[in-house]
Amino acid sequence: MEMQRFFCKNGNIVDQYERQRMFRGVNLAGAKTPFAPNGETRFADSLDPRGVTFTGRPFPEDEADEHFSRLESIGCNVIRWNLTWEAIEHEAPGAYDEEYLAYLRRLLLKCEQYGISVFIDPHQDVWSRWTGGDGAPAWTLQKCGFDLTKLYSAGAAFTHQDMGGVYEDMTWQLNYGRYACATMFTLFWAGKIFAPGMVIDGMSADEFLQGHFINAMTHTARRVKDCKAVIGFGVLNEPHPGYIGIKDLAAVAEPNAAKGLVMPPFEGMKAAAGFGGEARRFAGTQHGFKLLEASRVPPSPNGAFVAGCTCPWRREGVWGEDAAGVPVLFKKDYFGRGAAFTDDFYKPFQQRFIAAMAKKHEHYLFFIEGTADGARTSWQSGDYGYEKIIDAFHWYDPFPLLFKRWFPFFAIESDTRNIVLGKKKARASFVSQLKRRADAARGEGIPALLGEFGAPFDLCGGASFRTGDYTKQFDALDAYYCALDELLLSCTLWNYTAYNTHAGGDGWNKEDLSVYCADDKMLRAQKAYCRPFVAACAGKLISVKFTHGGAKHAARAAFEVVWESCAVPAGDTARATEIFVPDVWFGGGVRVERADFAGEVIPQRDKQRLYVVTEKFQRCVLRITCAQ
Repeated sequence: MEMQRFFCKNGNIVDQYERQRMFRGVNLAGAKTPFAPNGETRFADSLDPRGVTFTGRPFPEDEADEHFSRLESIGCNVIRWNLTWEAIEHEAPGAYDEEYLAYLRRLLLKCEQYGISVFIDPHQDVWSRWTGGDGAPAWTLQKCGFDLTKLYSAGAAFTHQDMGGVYEDMTWQLNYGRYACATMFTLFWAGKIFAPGMVIDGMSADEFLQGHFINAMTHTARRVKDCKAVIGFGVLNEPHPGYIGIKDLAAVAEPNAAKGLVMPPFEGMKAAAGFGGEARRFAGTQHGFKLLEASRVPPSPNGAFVAGCTCPWRREGVWGEDAAGVPVLFKKDYFGRGAAFTDDFYKPFQQRFIAAMAKKHEHYLFFIEGTADGARTSWQSGDYGYEKIIDAFHWYDPFPLLFKRWFPFFAIESDTRNIVLGKKKARASFVSQLKRRADAARGEGIPALLGEFGAPFDLCGGASFRTGDYTKQFDALDAYYCALDELLLSCTLWNYTAYNTHAGGDGWNKEDLSVYCADDKMLRAQKAYCRPFVAACAGKLISVKFTHGGAKHAARAAFEVVWESCAVPAGDTARATEIFVPDVWFGGGVRVERADFAGEVIPQRDKQRLYVVTEKFQRCVLRITCAQ
């Protein structure tokens, strides 16, 4: 199957035939942790990097055809391929895992057989596995003086492995506010500004860390340069500013979870240096978060550091001890003065990454994203990299994600925190939330793509696993996709994990959002995301609308497309408007009704496609219904 080339033009993604393209795909996940043949979930492996391998993530090579053919069958035309810095460079700085990269290349070559494009996502969550997530190698922390065995006891991070059964759902992101993650990100972005006294292998902390990260990704690009399926790279998943921008290090920042423990930054600094500190339990309420009882982190020798190392912020005079040896905060606004994170730190990094990649891979597109709370860099024509970027922002419906409940008549807006009541109003709020994010990019002439969204499959304590009924998940995902249709937004759904199970979920921090489940050996709530869409439009796409009577009433399905066409040579399906028409909705055949426009409709049912070859510039209206 011919692979496509893609470009950014007038705020749209277009192909080499100038057709407006729509991506509908998935995040290929299951690669946040190393491969374990026995299926064991591991969040903090042995500190010996020689025992680590990501070969076999996201799935063993001999299973590739099974998974790619399944994705092809649901109309997936793009994959956001999650990989971590640790997977590439886990052993030591500059030591790349060539076995893993060869495995990666073989899988990417196989994507070509299924006509699936790929953009590679350098994935991280809360910096690394040792700080409660995934991403960076262990040696990045060790180079900054951390003792990985003491991060939990010093309150600098918490992990599922450390906490076991008392680990609370959807709390992992609270590690962004813990000392280890916040310190590493601050050093990564602005080591020479905020920690000029820290020198690593003769370089400032930011030059050392950013340099190795970018070198690892450019090395990866070299290894997969002959993979035609690869259309570009993400820059960094959900970047976090660390301490940058904090006005008061003694204050509790608003948490980004529904419950858990939070520490003011200064309390974290004291604890990490061995003095002990105080965390506070909190609970989310309708009016914000409420602080509850205190939890003490006891003093410990050296805190979170190896002997001879200490807190870099203490060295810089942000805090210290008084005459009695009591820790005192001297510069509460040390990180909150002047510079803005997104445009002064993150944007230069994005441009540095693009420059390094584009030097050898001129055809790559770059899928950028803002911070997890929605802050984004601003762009304008003339900025370096402008013509190559797609804003791949993330959005999740907060209530089902955090509380594991779905009510079609209730929503909480992710950006305003407003409560919305009523089914029609809730659905309208999904459109307005996504529109605000998409318009921010489109207003700058940049294409927008929803890079992550999804719904938990363990709603209501995993009730669906016992009944096999995924109606609630179907309803939620259908509502999100209807909003995407209205806004003509491309997307990659979070996620597809090949080894998802009822007991272990996605195999990472108790999350369970994978559409595929190995226990069920099937796709879950499939009709919600395997739905008709315009994969390519020869002209300008005006609107699409998919209606149906619910997952159990395929006969009522109807898909209407309106576009302004351009002329296509007779019989040329490569340049035609291409519509995915899935069998799960239209398996009994299709009936095509169209307004009076000149052209030919060419069905290819083996590909679940309709091609519309238009003879001239005209307004086209096409309606597809079930033949039965």
